[in-house]
Amino acid sequence: MADGLPPPFVPAVDGRAAHGPRTPAVTLRLQVDVHDGGWQWRCVGARLGCLHVPLWLLPSTQAGKRIEEGRYRFEVGIGLPLLGEVLRYGGLLQPGAVLSNG
Repeated sequence: MADGLPPPFVPAVDGRAAHGPRTPAVTLRLQVDVHDGGWQWRCVGARLGCLHVPLWLLPSTQAGKRIEEGRYRFEVGIGLPLLGEVLRYGGLLQPGAVLSNG
């Protein structure tokens, strides 16, 4: 890219670090670990602008997905230094399911 920063998202499933989500100020480097047929995302680096941020200063995350009996299961947990886990959510999506507002 012209600004010298990585593209917004490039997954890698071979154990190498990949560029991950990027906001104007923060760039994350993610690694995908495959366990029991599911993916687990792991943050292996972060930058705030041009400064490297120590991982211990970042919120901890546990994020993954897998297929269960033809359905997509996802789970995400977020924790803060010194406080521990502050948010966890997940679900099981059914193919062809449609949400409605009414």
